[in-house]
Amino acid sequence: MISDHNIRLSYITDFFRGMIFHVPVWVAYELQFISLGQLALVEAIMQGAQLLAELPTGAIADLLGKKASVIIGRIISVIGLLVYATSTSFPMFIVYAVIAGIGQSFVSGAYDALMYDSLKQDKKEHLYQKVAARSMMIFQFSFAGAILTGGFLSLLGYKAAVFASIVADSAALLC
Repeated sequence: MISDHNIRLSYITDFFRGMIFHVPVWVAYELQFISLGQLALVEAIMQGAQLLAELPTGAIADLLGKKASVIIGRIISVIGLLVYATSTSFPMFIVYAVIAGIGQSFVSGAYDALMYDSLKQDKKEHLYQKVAARSMMIFQFSFAGAILTGGFLSLLGYKAAVFASIVADSAALLC
């Protein structure tokens, strides 16, 4: 059944998506290059880019399909993290924020809809809440582990944690 296959992939993907190793050091990392006020503006721009891109990326998901939308979003997110890893100025962090916001908007609704549609196709949509809860739990445990690990990775340098996040996000893309 397609839903069983997609649920397994979802769990694996959520495990890798939770590996955001740079979370414990992102503020310190960015403060090497930009001020605290600029950092706040970068975060606001990221949220604004995601908000503004939700409608057009939703339309793209309707045209190309939810799976294509998720893949596109994950590719854009990896590109955004690569820009983040090489950013050393305020304008570059803004470029990262716009790319990351757009990437998140491609995935945001399409990922959950893809899982629901897979379950519905196999007449198992009643399991959606259970699958979504387990998926979130996997993400949260992975995230907690990544925060701990990212702190240790940053002892090698802040970029070590950022590049570990890029590897994990790329692994999520491959699932």
